[in-house]
Amino acid sequence: MKYIQSIVLISLVILVSSISIGQIPKARLLPGSSNQIIWLFNQVNFNACLCNALDTYSLSQIAAFNMYSLNSTCQLILSLPVLSPRIISDIESTLILLHPLTDVPCCSDLSWLLDRIKFASQPSGSVTQPTSISINSNNTLISTMIYEGLFVSFYRNNLSLEGIHPLPSGYKCVTAYYRRGFLFMGCNIPSGLVIFKETDVTTPISQINMPLNGRGVSFARNDTLMFGVSQYENSSIYIYNINWTPNISTSIVQTFTPTSTSSWAINTVNDSFALMTSWDSSTPVYAIKSSSGTNKTWSRAPINATKTGLTEFPGEAVTDSCGRICMVAYGFGIRIFDPSGTILLTNWTLSAGLSNILLLANYELFVTDYDGNSMYHFNPNLQCTR
Repeated sequence: MKYIQSIVLISLVILVSSISIGQIPKARLLPGSSNQIIWLFNQVNFNACLCNALDTYSLSQIAAFNMYSLNSTCQLILSLPVLSPRIISDIESTLILLHPLTDVPCCSDLSWLLDRIKFASQPSGSVTQPTSISINSNNTLISTMIYEGLFVSFYRNNLSLEGIHPLPSGYKCVTAYYRRGFLFMGCNIPSGLVIFKETDVTTPISQINMPLNGRGVSFARNDTLMFGVSQYENSSIYIYNINWTPNISTSIVQTFTPTSTSSWAINTVNDSFALMTSWDSSTPVYAIKSSSGTNKTWSRAPINATKTGLTEFPGEAVTDSCGRICMVAYGFGIRIFDPSGTILLTNWTLSAGLSNILLLANYELFVTDYDGNSMYHFNPNLQCTR
């Protein structure tokens, strides 16, 4: 059992060490989603509250209580343990802990999860109008593209600049995605997906032709299947079989006609499910699905609850370890939906200029801000078991 070594009190930002059993003045414990709450009234002090509580509940059932002396009430927090506990500042409350708190990450508790992510903000990176985000094969570099401009890389741990890399003369590319030691760039000139070695963007090694303006790329089924997005023309999503040796080669499995004028990003959820977004207002995220991880026929359906407003664009969508859909909406911020995509769970107005999102293991999060010319980094290092 891991005891909490420090707890940040919201707004006061006070560190309290070695919290186990006892009183904390001007503080309140927030119950977890699995805890039962009981209010007791007309309690003259916390001794009276505890005695009355023990008439109904055993000591082993009571995790803690928040005592409000001014109105003679106390809030019992039952059903141990209190997973992923949060203590906040409250001048009207005294917290009495009857058992040590356990700091067990509970990522299914979305409110707690977002608090942990926000408190884990890291230094940001500076980049002009970033339009994609990806991590390299060694998991050491985070890279983006400046629209029709340069390829920019940052060191993952602190977003210090690794390098600004020019493309071949005349190339105008918009997106860049790492895979297996290669970079797949979505370009306007030449039109399509241009492939480079990830350590050298001066010389292309191959090209996958698309009618006009390649954009997002993602992979599935042990990298034998590739999704490619074209912004314009008669098809917006291309599904390819891909071979990597001796040279990269592809063959088309299926295509989808456009649902908007600006198809943009695609992210693989699993071997039978991907999420696709379009850079258009009043547009939902689309689910690209097959019936199994081996079926070669794919379908497309809108996730209607994710439809953006008249002044918003769905930049990119991913899922977290609990299956929730996290959508960056340019013109708003981040919206998080339940795994079915039918219920909006919460909003995070980090910035109205967000364009892309990268969510890695342990909830390490990178987000690009197109209007703010920056890249945000959050690293809570959460190893969740539920």
